Amino acid sequence: MKRIYLATISIMSIAVLSGGVTAAATPILQGNTENEVDFIPGEEEEIDVELPEKEPEVEIDPIDPEVIGPFTLVHVPKRFDFGTQVISTGPGKSAMFAELERLSDGSGTAPYVSFAQVLDTRGGHNGWTLNVDLDQFTSTDATSNHELRGAYIEFQNPQIRSNALDPATFPTAPSNQFNHQTIDVGTEGNTLMSAAPGQGAGLSTVQWGDQTLLNQQHAAGEEDILNEAIWLHIPTGANPQATAYTATLTWHLSATPGN
Repeated sequence: MKRIYLATISIMSIAVLSGGVTAAATPILQGNTENEVDFIPGEEEEIDVELPEKEPEVEIDPIDPEVIGPFTLVHVPKRFDFGTQVISTGPGKSAMFAELERLSDGSGTAPYVSFAQVLDTRGGHNGWTLNVDLDQFTSTDATSNHELRGAYIEFQNPQIRSNALDPATFPTAPSNQFNHQTIDVGTEGNTLMSAAPGQGAGLSTVQWGDQTLLNQQHAAGEEDILNEAIWLHIPTGANPQATAYTATLTWHLSATPGN
């Protein structure tokens, strides 16, 4: 310790004799590191359906497994089956049978909510619109081609889901004061989900149905379980024939942003 002390005094003496005193340096207590990351559209991303409900565990394929991003329809309902109805002179309505999806464990199928899903990884956050066209319900009797005039499909209580962290960026589903939306036969451009600029990035889903109720009915062993969020309405005077009727809902995804 004594030798170190003497060496320090010696250095200070040299500094004084040379005509100046060395000032102590100011300590640096803060520094900055710049960060940067670049993103490009997800053009090579393989598409998987993101299940809107976790139970039951099911497997649902995208519309086309070969299609990749960055902007595409991932899934739409496969079939609306409104069952068998008794002909009446008055108005009628019927809920659809819940769609059946494959259980992941291979044990069969289970009723599941109906939903449509959109992928948008373009990176512009420019918005989009999902519309449907509904053509006429036409009889399968080739000799008559009878149509169900005035029929319409009613969608009740749409639920929006998104993998976005900010709810303000979720898309929206139009509905009336009762949270319902109707699609008349023979109409086009009916919006079922839309994203305004700043909304709709990532995976967005609109779904119809109460999965908890469907699970309870399935666990109880009920058959022909209904999804009471989607209804077919037949007006007075439609006068259906004693045969099956079919119609097609055509889904269109447009880059035009919603309002």
